[in-house]
Amino acid sequence: MKIKLKLIKIIAVTMLFGLFAASCGGGDEPVNDKISLSGKAVFTLNGNTPRIVELHALSWNDDLNDFIEIKSAAVNLKKKSYSMSIDKKYLNNDVPLKAKISDDEGRSTMQMIESINLNTEKIKHNIELHVVTKVLLGGLLDIKLEGAPYTGELLLEVVDEDDNWRHFNINTGNNTWEVELWAPDSPVTYFLWLQSPETDWHNTGITITMCVLVKDKPSDAIHENVNLVINILQKTKIGFVTAFDTNYDLEINMISVNVNLGDMIVVEILNRRDYTHKPVIECIWFVNGIMQDVNTSSISVSGIPYLGRTNLPTTGLTPGKQYGLVVVSIDGVAFANEFEFWVNE
Repeated sequence: MKIKLKLIKIIAVTMLFGLFAASCGGGDEPVNDKISLSGKAVFTLNGNTPRIVELHALSWNDDLNDFIEIKSAAVNLKKKSYSMSIDKKYLNNDVPLKAKISDDEGRSTMQMIESINLNTEKIKHNIELHVVTKVLLGGLLDIKLEGAPYTGELLLEVVDEDDNWRHFNINTGNNTWEVELWAPDSPVTYFLWLQSPETDWHNTGITITMCVLVKDKPSDAIHENVNLVINILQKTKIGFVTAFDTNYDLEINMISVNVNLGDMIVVEILNRRDYTHKPVIECIWFVNGIMQDVNTSSISVSGIPYLGRTNLPTTGLTPGKQYGLVVVSIDGVAFANEFEFWVNE
């Protein structure tokens, strides 16, 4: 009988303790402080499945005046799905999603997807993104060397504004050309230069601005049509070194050696010598033996001129190769050098 009474007391105390704990919020159910964001995810990069895709959830930070990352997660490319848990403090916020997409060669691009409003604790949101970064440059090829058709070796240089460059061998045996570039995730301008064994580097004057393209359908590449219809000049043959090249460190620099009739040819004289005084420098310009009525502008550092520039008119010239001459006088001592350029119709 005593044992039964003790057992009843133990049961009663246990029940009371349980009621007390429940009233104090001490239940076993965990408090949900996360928002579940998941869904299907389909990504292609240049028509193929990427090697890695990472999703980054962002939030605006007023102190930094920029977006900060609040969560990231890898996309399961086999199951074509993703999931991430975001702190509940971002409930009812607009959260932008950005994807970092990488290929097998380790190249990657960051692409903004969209902004999702976290209005519930559990959100199903599907993503589909087809990114094209492979750009095929190509088109008509018509190269002339000083006006005559050229079918020899040709090297194309594609260089960006930061002087990053790539070289491509161009087959001049047919009338078309094509090279492949990886487009960046922000707009970049490329400049095209040409060179052959017989010529110096030639600025084609062609610029191309491109960036990553996002399409609604898988695609392996974007084709940019660029016609190379260019006339290039042979290297200047110098049989001997002139006083112009050795004395006073003078150099000729031409902004362009190929212009249309009526355009200006811009020629610079570089004078890199450090003087102990301020020299008197004068320039006289000739085209095809005729003195030109032009001015030579100069730029100076600490009052010492080191560069002269002029614009030579081409109006009235006969299309084809032209011959220029500059006479530079430094403190009354004259030096001369020739240069060549081409005028198109």
